[in-house]
Amino acid sequence: MRLGLALLGLLLAIMPAAAATLTISGEVTYLERIALPPDGVLRISLVDMAAPDQPRVKAEGAIATPGQVPLTFRFNLDDKVIATDRQYGLRAEILSGLQLWFRNAEPVPVELTATENLRVLVNFVGEARAAPVDTGPLLGVTWTPVEIGGLPVRSDESTLSIGADNRTGGRGGCNSYFTQARLDGALLSFAPVAATRMACAETIMAQEAVFFAALAETRSWRIVDTRLELLGLDANVLMRLAHSSP
Repeated sequence: MRLGLALLGLLLAIMPAAAATLTISGEVTYLERIALPPDGVLRISLVDMAAPDQPRVKAEGAIATPGQVPLTFRFNLDDKVIATDRQYGLRAEILSGLQLWFRNAEPVPVELTATENLRVLVNFVGEARAAPVDTGPLLGVTWTPVEIGGLPVRSDESTLSIGADNRTGGRGGCNSYFTQARLDGALLSFAPVAATRMACAETIMAQEAVFFAALAETRSWRIVDTRLELLGLDANVLMRLAHSSP
């Protein structure tokens, strides 16, 4: 459910409404399975990357209930507040009262020529605890990709298996490979892949390349219906996989 954000206190003293010429908009989300607080507040700051702890523009507003991510934001500012020769970024924070729950460690770079539909991934820094995630359905299964990067692939070429000890391997397409999974609840990443060096048809090698690239970019996982989805840093779906046929 997408939630609107009522933005408040947008440095009106130095930013008359009539002079606003630049719009910044986007979404804030997180991967942890933690419900937003009922009194949650989203704070968005535009910062100079050279001095990220000194926001140029700051806005915040109450999160509509029921609180679910992603949260949408949109605000206008006078382009005189910023300098074209500086690099800027966005910092997002979710608070409950005076307690900070979520924050992105590094500001997300903002190009002043493309300031809409931005995505900010924040991480949990508070005291609440995520609901436990059953990793059983992920492990001890041979998965075959049906889609990588939104495009269908030959499911009989590549495989993925993660053991109970997190040892991971299978067939990239042409070559056998192995790696080590780092699994913590819904979070998942893989160490660099080691693979054999056989050469195959160009189409198979191309699928192997995107398959290995998706593994390298994986940051979390989920199962939707019976399919495994590997997600990237901004929660985008990198690859969808199905159970391999016996």
